[in-house]
Amino acid sequence: MPTFKPGVTAIVGPSGVGKNTVIAGLIQRYPQLHIGSSLTTRPARQNDLPGRYIHVSKDEFMSRDAAGELLEWAEYASHYYGSILPDKKDVNLILEIEYQGAAQVRLKVPGARIVFMKPPGGTIEEQLAVLEERLAGRSTDTESARNERLVTARRELEIGPTLADLVVVNEDVETTVDEIAAVMYTHLES
Repeated sequence: MPTFKPGVTAIVGPSGVGKNTVIAGLIQRYPQLHIGSSLTTRPARQNDLPGRYIHVSKDEFMSRDAAGELLEWAEYASHYYGSILPDKKDVNLILEIEYQGAAQVRLKVPGARIVFMKPPGGTIEEQLAVLEERLAGRSTDTESARNERLVTARRELEIGPTLADLVVVNEDVETTVDEIAAVMYTHLES
């Protein structure tokens, strides 16, 4: 089992691309990795990873940001999401964030790795069709909310890869976990 040096890896990608599933696979395979906690104003979902989200009001979110508790934050699909600063600097932290947050992490954390995940498909239109199917299948959003996520996804698919150290196509979870783990390990050891 590889030993990862301390560092931050941000997993970025549009809604429905499988970030939660891939992060859960990384944590299961490499328990020495730690997932960053997020503050969010969105309602809880049944498939949220334990300890992954702290659900708060918009006022509390803004108050905690003003107190300097967040590494990064962004508004996404009418909700606020932010990464809580870790207690320790000697952990290998995985963040699930949006591309706006990735730009903030890039500025604030020297050596942070940004991984952009995208769905299969040769064109953005094909990728959006895959995301639409996945979002509809998880039944967590209204049609209006899904449409808003797809509008944002188009922007993410255009901009996200330009911020990334690695771009992976999430067609198969195990392969995606392998690709991300390999870049984390080699990047950290270099």
